[in-house]
Amino acid sequence: ANLYLAQEYVCQNDDNKLAIVIKTLQLDQSPATIDKVLSCLDSENKGIVLRQIIEKAPDLKQVQLSICDSLVESKQDTDALLCFQNLDSIQSPTALKTLAELHQKAGNITEAKAIYSALIEKEPLDITARYELVGILYDESDFENAITELVFLNQQAPKNRNYQYLLAASHYAQRNFEESRFWFEQILVSKQYRNIALYYLGLIAMEMNEIESAKALLLSVKESDEYLPAQLNFWRLISEEDLDKAINGLYDLLDSAPKERMTIKLTQIDLYDKANDRQRATQELVSLADDYPTNLRLQILRVQWLIDRDYIDRVDANLQASLVGLQRFNEKIRLVSSTLYHLIAQHYGNMALKLLERQTVIEKNSDDYLFLAGLSNAIAEKYPAAINNLEQILEKYPERHDIKNALGYTLTLQGKDFVRAEQLITDALTSSPNSASYLDSMGWLRFNQGDFSAAEEYLVNANTLASDPAIKAHLIEVYLAQGRAVEAQQLLTEAQAQFPQNRTLKRLTLRLSGSIKATSND
Repeated sequence: ANLYLAQEYVCQNDDNKLAIVIKTLQLDQSPATIDKVLSCLDSENKGIVLRQIIEKAPDLKQVQLSICDSLVESKQDTDALLCFQNLDSIQSPTALKTLAELHQKAGNITEAKAIYSALIEKEPLDITARYELVGILYDESDFENAITELVFLNQQAPKNRNYQYLLAASHYAQRNFEESRFWFEQILVSKQYRNIALYYLGLIAMEMNEIESAKALLLSVKESDEYLPAQLNFWRLISEEDLDKAINGLYDLLDSAPKERMTIKLTQIDLYDKANDRQRATQELVSLADDYPTNLRLQILRVQWLIDRDYIDRVDANLQASLVGLQRFNEKIRLVSSTLYHLIAQHYGNMALKLLERQTVIEKNSDDYLFLAGLSNAIAEKYPAAINNLEQILEKYPERHDIKNALGYTLTLQGKDFVRAEQLITDALTSSPNSASYLDSMGWLRFNQGDFSAAEEYLVNANTLASDPAIKAHLIEVYLAQGRAVEAQQLLTEAQAQFPQNRTLKRLTLRLSGSIKATSND
Protein backbone atom coordinates (compact mmCIF):
# COMPACT_ATOMS: atom_id res chain seq x y z
CA ALA A 1 0.00 0.00 0.00
CA ASN A 2 2.79 2.41 0.93
CA LEU A 3 4.48 1.67 -2.40
CA TYR A 4 1.42 2.66 -4.43
CA LEU A 5 0.83 5.75 -2.28
CA ALA A 6 4.45 6.82 -2.73
CA GLN A 7 4.16 6.30 -6.48
CA GLU A 8 0.94 8.34 -6.58
CA TYR A 9 2.45 11.25 -4.59
CA VAL A 10 5.50 11.35 -6.86
CA CYS A 11 3.39 11.31 -10.00
CA GLN A 12 1.17 14.07 -8.61
CA ASN A 13 4.29 16.07 -7.71
CA ASP A 14 3.02 16.44 -4.12
CA ASP A 15 6.02 17.75 -2.16
CA ASN A 16 4.01 17.70 1.08
CA LYS A 17 3.81 13.91 0.92
CA LEU A 18 7.57 13.44 0.35
CA ALA A 19 7.90 12.00 3.88
CA ILE A 20 5.72 9.05 2.86
CA VAL A 21 7.95 8.46 -0.17
CA ILE A 22 11.04 8.50 2.07
CA LYS A 23 9.42 6.14 4.60
CA THR A 24 8.55 3.72 1.80
CA LEU A 25 12.16 3.73 0.54
CA GLN A 26 13.56 3.32 4.05
CA LEU A 27 11.59 0.11 4.28
CA ASP A 28 12.77 -1.06 0.86
CA GLN A 29 15.27 0.89 -1.23
CA SER A 30 15.95 -1.85 -3.76
CA PRO A 31 16.47 -0.66 -7.36
CA ALA A 32 13.16 -2.29 -8.34
CA THR A 33 11.25 -0.31 -5.68
CA ILE A 34 12.95 2.97 -6.59
CA ASP A 35 12.14 2.41 -10.26
CA LYS A 36 8.53 1.60 -9.40
CA VAL A 37 8.08 4.73 -7.26
CA LEU A 38 9.59 6.98 -9.93
CA SER A 39 8.20 5.14 -12.95
CA CYS A 40 6.11 8.07 -14.22
CA LEU A 41 9.09 10.48 -14.39
CA ASP A 42 11.57 11.09 -17.17
CA SER A 43 15.32 11.01 -16.49
CA GLU A 44 15.64 14.70 -15.68
CA ASN A 45 12.72 14.85 -13.22
CA LYS A 46 13.73 11.53 -11.72
CA GLY A 47 17.08 13.06 -10.83
CA ILE A 48 15.39 16.10 -9.26
CA VAL A 49 13.15 13.99 -7.03
CA LEU A 50 16.00 11.69 -6.01
CA ARG A 51 18.09 14.69 -4.92
CA GLN A 52 15.12 16.01 -2.88
CA ILE A 53 14.89 12.64 -1.17
CA ILE A 54 18.59 12.38 -0.39
CA GLU A 55 18.65 15.90 1.09
CA LYS A 56 16.16 14.78 3.72
CA ALA A 57 17.41 11.19 4.10
CA PRO A 58 21.16 11.02 3.35
CA ASP A 59 21.35 7.49 4.76
CA LEU A 60 19.55 6.09 1.73
CA LYS A 61 22.67 4.81 -0.07
CA GLN A 62 20.78 3.10 -2.85
CA VAL A 63 19.01 6.36 -3.59
CA GLN A 64 22.41 8.04 -3.90
CA LEU A 65 23.40 5.36 -6.36
CA SER A 66 20.16 5.90 -8.28
CA ILE A 67 21.01 9.61 -8.57
CA CYS A 68 24.27 8.61 -10.23
CA ASP A 69 22.41 6.22 -12.52
CA SER A 70 19.95 8.97 -13.50
CA LEU A 71 22.90 11.17 -14.54
CA VAL A 72 24.18 8.31 -16.68
CA GLU A 73 20.74 7.89 -18.26
CA SER A 74 20.62 11.59 -19.13
CA LYS A 75 24.16 11.32 -20.60
CA GLN A 76 25.69 13.73 -18.09
CA ASP A 77 28.85 11.64 -17.96
CA THR A 78 31.10 14.14 -16.16
CA ASP A 79 28.55 14.72 -13.37
CA ALA A 80 27.83 10.99 -13.21
CA LEU A 81 31.51 10.16 -12.74
CA LEU A 82 31.82 12.72 -9.96
CA CYS A 83 28.64 11.36 -8.38
CA PHE A 84 29.97 7.79 -8.29
CA GLN A 85 33.34 8.95 -6.95
CA ASN A 86 31.60 10.78 -4.08
CA LEU A 87 29.87 7.60 -2.87
CA ASP A 88 31.36 6.10 0.30
CA SER A 89 31.68 2.70 -1.32
CA ILE A 90 30.27 0.76 -4.25
CA GLN A 91 29.64 -2.95 -3.86
CA SER A 92 27.33 -3.67 -6.77
CA PRO A 93 29.16 -5.19 -9.77
CA THR A 94 26.70 -3.39 -12.07
CA ALA A 95 27.53 -0.02 -10.51
CA LEU A 96 31.25 -0.76 -10.64
CA LYS A 97 31.00 -1.59 -14.34
CA THR A 98 29.15 1.67 -14.92
CA LEU A 99 31.91 3.52 -13.07
CA ALA A 100 34.55 1.76 -15.18
CA GLU A 101 32.71 2.73 -18.38
CA LEU A 102 32.61 6.36 -17.23
CA HIS A 103 36.34 6.26 -16.54
CA GLN A 104 36.91 4.89 -20.05
CA LYS A 105 34.86 7.67 -21.62
CA ALA A 106 36.83 10.22 -19.58
CA GLY A 107 40.12 8.68 -20.74
CA ASN A 108 40.98 7.36 -17.28
CA ILE A 109 42.08 4.00 -18.65
CA THR A 110 44.23 2.99 -15.65
CA GLU A 111 41.26 3.43 -13.28
CA ALA A 112 38.92 1.51 -15.59
CA LYS A 113 41.41 -1.32 -15.96
CA ALA A 114 41.83 -1.54 -12.17
CA ILE A 115 38.06 -1.83 -11.64
CA TYR A 116 37.64 -4.58 -14.25
CA SER A 117 40.64 -6.46 -12.84
CA ALA A 118 39.18 -6.27 -9.32
CA LEU A 119 35.82 -7.54 -10.56
CA ILE A 120 37.48 -10.48 -12.31
CA GLU A 121 39.54 -11.31 -9.24
CA LYS A 122 36.38 -11.36 -7.12
CA GLU A 123 34.33 -13.24 -9.70
CA PRO A 124 36.48 -15.04 -12.31
CA LEU A 125 33.42 -15.98 -14.39
CA ASP A 126 32.37 -12.34 -14.84
CA ILE A 127 32.53 -12.51 -18.63
CA THR A 128 31.40 -8.92 -19.18
CA ALA A 129 34.18 -7.44 -17.05
CA ARG A 130 36.77 -9.72 -18.63
CA TYR A 131 35.65 -8.78 -22.15
CA GLU A 132 35.81 -5.06 -21.33
CA LEU A 133 39.31 -5.58 -19.95
CA VAL A 134 40.29 -7.30 -23.21
CA GLY A 135 39.08 -4.23 -25.11
CA ILE A 136 41.37 -1.98 -23.06
CA LEU A 137 44.35 -4.32 -23.41
CA TYR A 138 43.79 -4.57 -27.16
CA ASP A 139 43.56 -0.78 -27.57
CA GLU A 140 46.78 -0.42 -25.57
CA SER A 141 48.50 -2.98 -27.85
CA ASP A 142 49.06 -5.21 -24.82
CA PHE A 143 48.34 -8.23 -26.99
CA GLU A 144 50.12 -10.75 -24.80
CA ASN A 145 47.80 -10.13 -21.84
CA ALA A 146 44.81 -9.76 -24.17
CA ILE A 147 45.52 -13.25 -25.51
CA THR A 148 45.58 -14.67 -21.96
CA GLU A 149 42.16 -13.21 -21.22
CA LEU A 150 40.76 -14.25 -24.60
CA VAL A 151 41.85 -17.85 -24.13
CA PHE A 152 39.80 -17.93 -20.92
CA LEU A 153 36.80 -16.32 -22.65
CA ASN A 154 37.01 -18.79 -25.53
CA GLN A 155 37.02 -21.69 -23.07
CA GLN A 156 33.74 -20.37 -21.63
CA ALA A 157 32.18 -19.72 -25.04
CA PRO A 158 34.04 -21.81 -27.65
CA LYS A 159 31.66 -20.77 -30.45
CA ASN A 160 31.91 -17.03 -29.89
CA ARG A 161 33.31 -15.71 -33.19
CA ASN A 162 34.17 -12.31 -31.74
CA TYR A 163 36.51 -13.88 -29.17
CA GLN A 164 38.08 -15.97 -31.93
CA TYR A 165 38.55 -12.92 -34.17
CA LEU A 166 40.26 -10.97 -31.37
CA LEU A 167 42.48 -13.98 -30.64
CA ALA A 168 43.44 -14.20 -34.31
CA ALA A 169 44.11 -10.45 -34.57
CA SER A 170 46.12 -10.38 -31.31
CA HIS A 171 48.30 -13.28 -32.44
CA TYR A 172 48.81 -11.53 -35.79
CA ALA A 173 49.93 -8.35 -34.02
CA GLN A 174 52.41 -10.47 -32.04
CA ARG A 175 53.57 -12.07 -35.30
CA ASN A 176 52.47 -15.48 -34.03
CA PHE A 177 51.43 -16.36 -37.56
CA GLU A 178 50.66 -20.06 -37.10
CA GLU A 179 48.35 -19.35 -34.14
CA SER A 180 46.79 -16.42 -35.97
CA ARG A 181 46.16 -18.58 -39.03
CA PHE A 182 44.49 -21.25 -36.89
CA TRP A 183 42.00 -18.79 -35.38
CA PHE A 184 41.27 -16.95 -38.62
CA GLU A 185 40.48 -20.31 -40.22
CA GLN A 186 37.97 -20.97 -37.42
CA ILE A 187 35.94 -17.89 -38.34
CA LEU A 188 35.87 -18.49 -42.10
CA VAL A 189 32.47 -20.13 -41.58
CA SER A 190 31.09 -16.85 -40.21
CA LYS A 191 29.50 -14.59 -42.82
CA GLN A 192 30.29 -11.58 -40.63
CA TYR A 193 34.02 -12.37 -40.37
CA ARG A 194 34.72 -14.27 -43.58
CA ASN A 195 36.17 -11.39 -45.60
CA ILE A 196 38.41 -10.07 -42.87
CA ALA A 197 39.59 -13.63 -42.17
CA LEU A 198 40.44 -14.18 -45.85
CA TYR A 199 42.28 -10.87 -45.94
CA TYR A 200 44.45 -11.63 -42.91
CA LEU A 201 45.06 -15.19 -44.04
CA GLY A 202 46.36 -13.63 -47.26
CA LEU A 203 48.67 -11.33 -45.28
CA ILE A 204 49.92 -14.28 -43.23
CA ALA A 205 50.66 -16.21 -46.43
CA MET A 206 52.61 -13.18 -47.68
CA GLU A 207 54.60 -13.05 -44.45
CA MET A 208 55.40 -16.75 -44.78
CA ASN A 209 56.35 -16.36 -48.45
CA GLU A 210 53.49 -18.56 -49.63
CA ILE A 211 52.93 -16.34 -52.64
CA GLU A 212 50.44 -18.36 -54.70
CA SER A 213 48.32 -19.07 -51.64
CA ALA A 214 48.42 -15.37 -50.73
CA LYS A 215 47.20 -14.36 -54.20
CA ALA A 216 44.29 -16.82 -54.06
CA LEU A 217 43.24 -15.72 -50.59
CA LEU A 218 43.41 -12.00 -51.39
CA LEU A 219 41.39 -12.48 -54.58
CA SER A 220 38.74 -14.34 -52.55
CA VAL A 221 37.88 -11.23 -50.54
CA LYS A 222 34.49 -9.91 -51.67
CA GLU A 223 32.99 -6.42 -51.39
CA SER A 224 33.69 -5.27 -47.85
CA ASP A 225 35.99 -2.94 -45.90
CA GLU A 226 38.82 -5.39 -46.65
CA TYR A 227 38.23 -5.53 -50.43
CA LEU A 228 40.40 -2.54 -51.38
CA PRO A 229 43.41 -3.39 -49.15
CA ALA A 230 43.19 -7.01 -50.38
CA GLN A 231 43.29 -5.85 -54.01
CA LEU A 232 46.20 -3.48 -53.32
CA ASN A 233 48.21 -6.25 -51.69
CA PHE A 234 47.39 -8.62 -54.54
CA TRP A 235 48.81 -6.16 -57.09
CA ARG A 236 51.85 -5.64 -54.86
CA LEU A 237 52.55 -9.36 -55.22
CA ILE A 238 52.03 -9.21 -58.98
CA SER A 239 54.45 -6.25 -59.23
CA GLU A 240 57.30 -8.44 -58.03
CA GLU A 241 56.87 -10.52 -61.20
CA ASP A 242 55.46 -7.99 -63.67
CA LEU A 243 55.40 -4.29 -62.77
CA ASP A 244 53.50 -3.21 -65.89
CA LYS A 245 50.76 -5.76 -65.25
CA ALA A 246 50.43 -4.55 -61.65
CA ILE A 247 50.23 -0.89 -62.70
CA ASN A 248 47.52 -1.73 -65.26
CA GLY A 249 45.67 -3.70 -62.59
CA LEU A 250 45.70 -0.64 -60.35
CA TYR A 251 44.36 1.51 -63.19
CA ASP A 252 41.47 -0.96 -63.61
CA LEU A 253 40.87 -0.81 -59.87
CA LEU A 254 40.83 2.98 -60.10
CA ASP A 255 38.12 2.83 -62.77
CA SER A 256 35.93 0.67 -60.54
CA ALA A 257 36.61 2.66 -57.35
CA PRO A 258 37.22 6.32 -58.32
CA LYS A 259 36.53 7.54 -54.78
CA GLU A 260 39.62 5.63 -53.61
CA ARG A 261 41.88 7.38 -56.11
CA MET A 262 44.35 8.76 -53.57
CA THR A 263 44.90 5.42 -51.86
CA ILE A 264 45.29 3.57 -55.17
CA LYS A 265 47.67 6.17 -56.59
CA LEU A 266 49.81 6.06 -53.44
CA THR A 267 50.13 2.30 -53.89
CA GLN A 268 51.10 2.82 -57.52
CA ILE A 269 53.76 5.33 -56.44
CA ASP A 270 55.09 2.88 -53.87
CA LEU A 271 55.41 0.18 -56.56
CA TYR A 272 57.41 2.50 -58.79
CA ASP A 273 59.64 3.39 -55.85
CA LYS A 274 60.28 -0.24 -54.92
CA ALA A 275 61.13 -0.96 -58.54
CA ASN A 276 63.80 1.79 -58.24
CA ASP A 277 61.98 4.03 -60.71
CA ARG A 278 62.49 7.02 -58.43
CA GLN A 279 61.87 9.63 -61.12
CA ARG A 280 58.48 8.20 -62.13
CA ALA A 281 57.47 7.70 -58.48
CA THR A 282 58.39 11.28 -57.60
CA GLN A 283 56.59 12.75 -60.62
CA GLU A 284 53.43 10.81 -59.74
CA LEU A 285 53.55 11.91 -56.09
CA VAL A 286 54.08 15.59 -56.92
CA SER A 287 51.18 15.43 -59.39
CA LEU A 288 48.96 13.70 -56.84
CA ALA A 289 49.72 16.36 -54.24
CA ASP A 290 48.82 19.03 -56.80
CA ASP A 291 45.50 17.25 -57.38
CA TYR A 292 44.67 17.36 -53.65
CA PRO A 293 46.05 20.77 -52.59
CA THR A 294 44.04 20.93 -49.34
CA ASN A 295 45.14 17.51 -48.07
CA LEU A 296 47.73 18.25 -45.37
CA ARG A 297 48.91 14.64 -45.03
CA LEU A 298 49.65 14.44 -48.74
CA GLN A 299 51.48 17.78 -48.76
CA ILE A 300 53.67 16.65 -45.86
CA LEU A 301 54.35 13.37 -47.67
CA ARG A 302 55.37 15.19 -50.85
CA VAL A 303 57.99 17.36 -49.11
CA GLN A 304 59.33 14.53 -46.92
CA TRP A 305 59.57 12.26 -49.98
CA LEU A 306 61.78 14.81 -51.76
CA ILE A 307 63.99 15.16 -48.68
CA ASP A 308 64.34 11.41 -48.22
CA ARG A 309 65.33 10.86 -51.84
CA ASP A 310 67.86 13.71 -51.91
CA TYR A 311 65.87 16.00 -54.23
CA ILE A 312 66.91 18.86 -51.99
CA ASP A 313 66.95 21.43 -54.79
CA ARG A 314 63.20 20.84 -55.26
CA VAL A 315 62.12 21.06 -51.61
CA ASP A 316 61.72 24.83 -51.39
CA ALA A 317 59.57 25.20 -54.53
CA ASN A 318 57.34 22.26 -53.58
CA LEU A 319 56.95 23.56 -50.04
CA GLN A 320 55.78 26.92 -51.38
CA ALA A 321 53.35 25.19 -53.75
CA SER A 322 51.92 23.14 -50.88
CA LEU A 323 51.51 26.23 -48.69
CA VAL A 324 49.45 27.97 -51.39
CA GLY A 325 46.91 25.12 -51.47
CA LEU A 326 46.36 24.76 -47.72
CA GLN A 327 43.37 26.64 -46.36
CA ARG A 328 44.04 26.95 -42.65
CA PHE A 329 46.93 28.84 -41.09
CA ASN A 330 47.52 26.15 -38.45
CA GLU A 331 47.93 23.61 -41.28
CA LYS A 332 50.56 25.84 -42.89
CA ILE A 333 52.42 25.94 -39.56
CA ARG A 334 52.27 22.15 -39.29
CA LEU A 335 53.61 21.74 -42.83
CA VAL A 336 56.53 24.13 -42.32
CA SER A 337 57.37 22.66 -38.91
CA SER A 338 57.24 19.06 -40.15
CA THR A 339 59.45 19.99 -43.13
CA LEU A 340 62.05 21.60 -40.89
CA TYR A 341 62.03 18.74 -38.38
CA HIS A 342 62.42 16.23 -41.22
CA LEU A 343 65.35 18.15 -42.67
CA ILE A 344 66.94 18.17 -39.21
CA ALA A 345 66.30 14.44 -38.78
CA GLN A 346 67.98 13.77 -42.12
CA HIS A 347 70.94 15.99 -41.16
CA TYR A 348 70.23 18.77 -43.65
CA GLY A 349 70.99 21.47 -41.10
CA ASN A 350 72.02 24.20 -43.53
CA MET A 351 68.97 23.61 -45.71
CA ALA A 352 66.75 23.79 -42.63
CA LEU A 353 68.31 27.13 -41.68
CA LYS A 354 67.77 28.45 -45.19
CA LEU A 355 64.09 27.47 -45.24
CA LEU A 356 63.55 28.75 -41.71
CA GLU A 357 64.90 32.12 -42.71
CA ARG A 358 62.82 32.30 -45.91
CA GLN A 359 59.47 31.08 -44.57
CA THR A 360 56.88 33.57 -43.27
CA VAL A 361 54.56 31.23 -41.39
CA ILE A 362 56.48 30.83 -38.11
CA GLU A 363 57.05 34.29 -36.64
CA LYS A 364 60.67 35.38 -36.44
CA ASN A 365 62.21 35.16 -32.94
CA SER A 366 59.14 33.34 -31.59
CA ASP A 367 59.78 30.42 -29.24
CA ASP A 368 59.13 27.90 -32.04
CA TYR A 369 61.45 29.79 -34.38
CA LEU A 370 64.29 29.89 -31.83
CA PHE A 371 63.87 26.19 -31.00
CA LEU A 372 63.98 25.16 -34.66
CA ALA A 373 66.92 27.48 -35.25
CA GLY A 374 68.73 25.88 -32.31
CA LEU A 375 68.20 22.37 -33.64
CA SER A 376 69.10 23.36 -37.20
CA ASN A 377 72.30 25.12 -36.11
CA ALA A 378 73.27 22.11 -34.01
CA ILE A 379 72.90 19.73 -36.96
CA ALA A 380 74.77 22.19 -39.17
CA GLU A 381 77.58 22.11 -36.54
CA LYS A 382 77.14 25.83 -35.82
CA TYR A 383 77.26 25.15 -32.12
CA PRO A 384 77.68 28.69 -30.66
CA ALA A 385 74.60 29.86 -32.59
CA ALA A 386 72.63 26.75 -31.58
CA ILE A 387 73.53 27.17 -27.92
CA ASN A 388 72.59 30.86 -28.04
CA ASN A 389 69.16 30.02 -29.54
CA LEU A 390 68.41 27.36 -26.94
CA GLU A 391 69.74 29.40 -24.02
CA GLN A 392 67.33 32.21 -24.92
CA ILE A 393 64.31 29.91 -24.70
CA LEU A 394 65.57 28.15 -21.56
CA GLU A 395 65.96 31.49 -19.83
CA LYS A 396 62.31 32.19 -20.61
CA TYR A 397 61.12 28.68 -19.71
CA PRO A 398 63.58 27.30 -17.11
CA GLU A 399 61.37 24.26 -16.40
CA ARG A 400 61.01 23.11 -20.04
CA HIS A 401 62.74 19.73 -20.03
CA ASP A 402 62.64 19.32 -23.81
CA ILE A 403 64.73 22.49 -24.11
CA LYS A 404 67.14 21.25 -21.44
CA ASN A 405 67.54 18.01 -23.33
CA ALA A 406 68.11 19.78 -26.66
CA LEU A 407 70.70 22.09 -25.10
CA GLY A 408 72.41 19.21 -23.31
CA TYR A 409 72.58 17.21 -26.54
CA THR A 410 73.97 20.22 -28.41
CA LEU A 411 76.67 20.73 -25.78
CA THR A 412 77.52 17.03 -26.17
CA LEU A 413 77.86 17.45 -29.93
CA GLN A 414 80.10 20.47 -29.37
CA GLY A 415 82.26 18.37 -27.03
CA LYS A 416 83.26 21.20 -24.70
CA ASP A 417 81.02 21.33 -21.63
CA PHE A 418 80.09 17.77 -20.68
CA VAL A 419 79.47 18.80 -17.05
CA ARG A 420 76.65 21.18 -17.95
CA ALA A 421 75.36 18.80 -20.61
CA GLU A 422 75.06 16.06 -17.99
CA GLN A 423 73.29 18.38 -15.55
CA LEU A 424 70.71 19.42 -18.18
CA ILE A 425 70.04 15.91 -19.49
CA THR A 426 69.87 14.52 -15.93
CA ASP A 427 67.22 17.12 -15.05
CA ALA A 428 65.22 16.12 -18.12
CA LEU A 429 65.55 12.41 -17.32
CA THR A 430 64.49 12.94 -13.72
CA SER A 431 61.23 14.43 -14.96
CA SER A 432 60.65 11.71 -17.58
CA PRO A 433 62.79 8.62 -16.89
CA ASN A 434 61.09 6.69 -19.70
CA SER A 435 61.66 9.28 -22.40
CA ALA A 436 63.49 7.61 -25.28
CA SER A 437 64.78 10.99 -26.45
CA TYR A 438 66.29 11.86 -23.07
CA LEU A 439 67.80 8.38 -22.67
CA ASP A 440 69.32 8.71 -26.12
CA SER A 441 70.92 12.05 -25.19
CA MET A 442 72.43 10.58 -22.03
CA GLY A 443 73.65 7.54 -23.95
CA TRP A 444 75.35 9.74 -26.53
CA LEU A 445 76.91 11.85 -23.77
CA ARG A 446 78.35 8.73 -22.15
CA PHE A 447 79.65 7.58 -25.54
CA ASN A 448 81.44 10.88 -26.06
CA GLN A 449 82.87 10.57 -22.54
CA GLY A 450 84.27 7.17 -23.49
CA ASP A 451 82.01 5.17 -21.15
CA PHE A 452 80.77 2.68 -23.74
CA SER A 453 79.17 0.30 -21.24
CA ALA A 454 76.95 3.03 -19.73
CA ALA A 455 76.24 4.39 -23.22
CA GLU A 456 75.03 0.97 -24.34
CA GLU A 457 72.73 0.61 -21.33
CA TYR A 458 71.02 3.97 -21.96
CA LEU A 459 70.73 3.43 -25.70
CA VAL A 460 69.37 -0.11 -25.42
CA ASN A 461 66.66 1.22 -23.10
CA ALA A 462 65.90 4.07 -25.51
CA ASN A 463 65.73 1.66 -28.45
CA THR A 464 63.30 -0.54 -26.53
CA LEU A 465 61.01 2.41 -25.85
CA ALA A 466 61.01 3.92 -29.34
CA SER A 467 61.83 2.83 -32.87
CA ASP A 468 63.92 5.79 -34.01
CA PRO A 469 66.71 5.74 -36.62
CA ALA A 470 68.84 8.23 -34.65
CA ILE A 471 68.78 6.01 -31.54
CA LYS A 472 69.62 2.94 -33.61
CA ALA A 473 72.49 4.81 -35.30
CA HIS A 474 73.92 5.80 -31.90
CA LEU A 475 73.70 2.22 -30.63
CA ILE A 476 75.43 0.95 -33.78
CA GLU A 477 78.24 3.45 -33.13
CA VAL A 478 78.62 2.07 -29.61
CA TYR A 479 78.87 -1.50 -30.92
CA LEU A 480 81.47 -0.43 -33.48
CA ALA A 481 83.52 1.38 -30.82
CA GLN A 482 83.51 -1.85 -28.79
CA GLY A 483 84.64 -3.91 -31.77
CA ARG A 484 81.29 -5.73 -32.01
CA ALA A 485 80.93 -5.50 -35.80
CA VAL A 486 78.56 -8.47 -36.10
CA GLU A 487 76.04 -6.97 -33.67
CA ALA A 488 76.44 -3.59 -35.35
CA GLN A 489 75.71 -5.12 -38.75
CA GLN A 490 72.71 -7.04 -37.44
CA LEU A 491 71.15 -3.91 -35.91
CA LEU A 492 71.96 -1.88 -39.03
CA THR A 493 70.22 -4.43 -41.26
CA GLU A 494 67.11 -4.30 -39.06
CA ALA A 495 67.20 -0.50 -38.95
CA GLN A 496 67.54 -0.15 -42.72
CA ALA A 497 64.56 -2.43 -43.26
CA GLN A 498 62.51 -0.02 -41.14
CA PHE A 499 64.06 3.23 -42.37
CA PRO A 500 65.43 2.60 -45.88
CA GLN A 501 65.74 6.32 -46.70
CA ASN A 502 67.59 7.47 -43.57
CA ARG A 503 70.84 9.21 -44.54
CA THR A 504 72.67 8.46 -41.28
CA LEU A 505 72.00 4.75 -41.66
CA LYS A 506 73.14 4.89 -45.29
CA ARG A 507 76.44 6.46 -44.21
CA LEU A 508 76.86 3.80 -41.53
CA THR A 509 76.31 1.13 -44.18
CA LEU A 510 79.21 2.46 -46.20
CA ARG A 511 81.43 2.65 -43.12
CA LEU A 512 80.54 -0.81 -41.92
CA SER A 513 80.95 -2.44 -45.31
CA GLY A 514 84.36 -0.77 -45.55
CA SER A 515 85.45 -2.06 -42.15
CA ILE A 516 84.26 -5.59 -42.97
CA LYS A 517 86.22 -5.55 -46.25
CA ALA A 518 89.32 -4.30 -44.44
CA THR A 519 88.98 -7.07 -41.85
CA SER A 520 88.59 -9.76 -44.52
CA ASN A 521 91.63 -8.41 -46.42
CA ASP A 522 93.71 -8.57 -43.27
